[in-house]
Amino acid sequence: DILRLVEEENKSGKIDFLKFDAEDYEIDLFDKHYETILSNVRKFSGEVHCLRSCQDQLKNPKAIRFINKLKLDERVNLKITDVEGIDITDIFWEKARDDCHDYYKEVLIHGEIL
Repeated sequence: DILRLVEEENKSGKIDFLKFDAEDYEIDLFDKHYETILSNVRKFSGEVHCLRSCQDQLKNPKAIRFINKLKLDERVNLKITDVEGIDITDIFWEKARDDCHDYYKEVLIHGEIL
């Protein structure tokens, strides 16, 4: 609903910065509104949870696919940091698997729409 309002109200320009912390709903938010976000936002930042867990019910395989989608999108300049703010953009992929991550439970993603 918020993104629909943004799209309707912000016809003259883009949102400078979108910060999200949706406690594992960020993936659904981007899945549902991916093109709306990329069309209406200059930069974004937020948490991605449930990358790794001993318990399968707490692991979300869509999390890695979501980050990878952003990485592969030429319109997005993606930076990944750990929860302490250390840039792990390059080393993140060393332990990433198709459905989870072998080290990080959550990361912060930062994107700039080119």
